Amino acid sequence: MAGATLQAGGGLMESVGGAVSVAASLLLVLMVAALAAYAYKSLRGGVEWPEDRDPEESEDEIRQGSEDDEWDYY
Repeated sequence: MAGATLQAGGGLMESVGGAVSVAASLLLVLMVAALAAYAYKSLRGGVEWPEDRDPEESEDEIRQGSEDDEWDYY
């Protein structure tokens, strides 16, 4: 009887171990993909911060809309 119980517990532990192994592998793949995406963005020029832009080229300036527009200011 004790041998049968031990084998059933061993099968459960193997299943849990396999699930943990798959989850760890998936997490490692996602971490490598995130690192590759970060490296790609860095090599392609990085992030463009609003304060680093030329003020003359700013699209953020507020301008008044016409009477037909839905919004008063853009």
